[in-house]
Amino acid sequence: MKKIYVLLIPFIVLAACRKDHASAPSTNPANYELVAYADHYNGTVSDSVALNYTSGHLLNSYTVFVYGAAATDASTYQVVYFNNEVTRINIVSMTYASYYNYHYNAGNLLDTIKWYTGDNPNPTQSWAFSYNAVRWITDEYVYGQSSLADHFSFTYDALGNVSEEIDSSTARGVAADTVQYSNYDNKVNPLTAIPGFPKSVAPLPALDMQFFSSPNNYGTLARSVEIAPGQFQTNTTNFTYQYNIAGLPTAIINGLDTVRLTYRQY
Repeated sequence: MKKIYVLLIPFIVLAACRKDHASAPSTNPANYELVAYADHYNGTVSDSVALNYTSGHLLNSYTVFVYGAAATDASTYQVVYFNNEVTRINIVSMTYASYYNYHYNAGNLLDTIKWYTGDNPNPTQSWAFSYNAVRWITDEYVYGQSSLADHFSFTYDALGNVSEEIDSSTARGVAADTVQYSNYDNKVNPLTAIPGFPKSVAPLPALDMQFFSSPNNYGTLARSVEIAPGQFQTNTTNFTYQYNIAGLPTAIINGLDTVRLTYRQY
């Protein structure tokens, strides 16, 4: 599954492609729900997600479809809330218990996520987060069953968009991988149309940490990978967007890869 490339099927009207940096950033749209998105490669759907909401417009469940040559694999996730905050996500399509527990700190910020499988009382994997003074995530720690597996650190621009992500994992025997995000538009991050969902990693395909955290949508991603000690290889990817009249992306385009998103207005 690829990282954060998200696109939508047009819902109302497709407005201009790309961005207008001269105007102020768009604010979160009222009365829109993200109900589906699908990743298309060269015109063929590779995976898609359908989202369902409660009468109070909180995400109730979502189903992930992965399309193969012979069959379609589907997984359904049920979201549980307390005081309108996500506390648990159950994978209800599994034949054994599998769920994510969400824990918050005294400042009401997401502190940890723990993923449990089967009857094991210990988490299979967990995530922990650190924040800066303005409540933006600066560090994400990923743990396996017994030890630290990955550490990501994040920096931001003045608007709160992630500008750099550093993966300092030593699992691959290298010092760090770096991803820089730039050329943000002034439109709305589509995940703002998932009310109540925490701005952090979650079991949503194609939607990673930096996408949850940024209020806008990046246009350029430059990934620098250390292929040997002191030797780096950088690959740059550019994205174009299409929007509806609310400023929500309906398509994110990267060469032959397009993610299309569909919204419902209520």
